[in-house]
Amino acid sequence: AATTIAGRIAKRFGRALEEPRDGLTALFPAASELAGRDLTGLGLPGSRCRAISSLANAVVSSDETLAPGRTLEELVSRLASLDSPGSPSRPHPCLPREHHQRTAKWS
Repeated sequence: AATTIAGRIAKRFGRALEEPRDGLTALFPAASELAGRDLTGLGLPGSRCRAISSLANAVVSSDETLAPGRTLEELVSRLASLDSPGSPSRPHPCLPREHHQRTAKWS
């Protein structure tokens, strides 16, 4: 599913390759190309569209979001501090599944 969604994002917002190779037809867009964009129509729930946009905005506004050398705990903390779509009791959709399981407060 993730490969399909990434392909849809690349096709819609990325740069098309002049000569497709091995099924690849477009380059994935830079964060600046996704920040503030309407991502509906990609087959994702609205909350995930907003999560991708939120992450792209954070990357564009601060090169520290995904800076090399961060520990997993630092990365999870930074992602958790982003504007989280949906219920405040739910972890941000960009966080790893393991973080969701550790912090889950819903059934």
